[in-house]
Amino acid sequence: MIATPSFWYQRSIIGYAIMILLWPLSLLWRIASTTRRLWIRPVKLPLPVICIGNLTAGGTGKTPLVTCVAKAAIDKGLAPVVLSKGYGGSAAGPHLVRADDSAGLVGDEPLELAAICPVVIAKTRKAGAVWIAENMTADVILMDDGFQNPALQPDIGIVVFDGNRGIGNGQIMPVGPMREGLRNGLQRASYVVIIGDDTQGLSQTIHHMRPDIPIISASKEFEPSVQAILAKEPLLAFAGIGHPDAFFAMIAEHGGQLIKTLSFPDHHRYTAAEWQNIHATALRHQAKLVTTRKDYMRLDPDQRHAVTPLPLTLDIDRRWINAIYDELRHG
Repeated sequence: MIATPSFWYQRSIIGYAIMILLWPLSLLWRIASTTRRLWIRPVKLPLPVICIGNLTAGGTGKTPLVTCVAKAAIDKGLAPVVLSKGYGGSAAGPHLVRADDSAGLVGDEPLELAAICPVVIAKTRKAGAVWIAENMTADVILMDDGFQNPALQPDIGIVVFDGNRGIGNGQIMPVGPMREGLRNGLQRASYVVIIGDDTQGLSQTIHHMRPDIPIISASKEFEPSVQAILAKEPLLAFAGIGHPDAFFAMIAEHGGQLIKTLSFPDHHRYTAAEWQNIHATALRHQAKLVTTRKDYMRLDPDQRHAVTPLPLTLDIDRRWINAIYDELRHG
């Protein structure tokens, strides 16, 4: 996956020139998305479906929210199953993720989520959802991403935003980071979650467009065990996620002594040469290798022993999530 273009979030003369050149492609994207939604008739499953997705491309903190929603279901005595497209994996599915699966087969996020509850990957979400309904004992399907997929009709739609980045220039891909127009996406959403400080005033913009939609604030935190890791020795951090700099900043904010950082594109598969460079650089600086849980899942088993993952959790009020399950249960 390519890195996020800088002109999506930063203004420059060169950026404006690129945006003008890409404008016809953005128009085609909008037309194709609208046509797809008009022509495809969504399927309503007998199981409730909660879709947790984005209106922007790139990382927003969606995976920690899926984890939180899954744990809330389990605490309610429900049996959740996550439905994922398995981005970065080769399996077409439907396939029930196993502990011995590789990220090359099922993707990194499904492997991470499978530690919480069952995860099914399917390149065709409709086929995956139907397979879950017919073959698994599930009370609710948590669709990880796929908010723009018209094949399934979710009962609840949750859209996630990065508060520090907002919606950038607000334009449709590839001119900007938007997968669809903000107003259109909000019309189908049930809840909005803004992760991190809302430095872009996004909640005010959303409230102006949809005064009735609940807006929930949340923040990413390291799990309690991470603090002891950060305090011990110099660190070399590497990450191939949507916004690696945010991960590195969290390490520094929590007292980690960062000697060096290495950034890679989202869902990056590390080559043997890249791993050798990462490992050799850490040895040269006498630094401990740390990375995200997602990146850790993409490493080969013989590489993982040299790396310590720093798992994230979400600081969020779960009462609204519990209310969703109460509504679905009694609805």
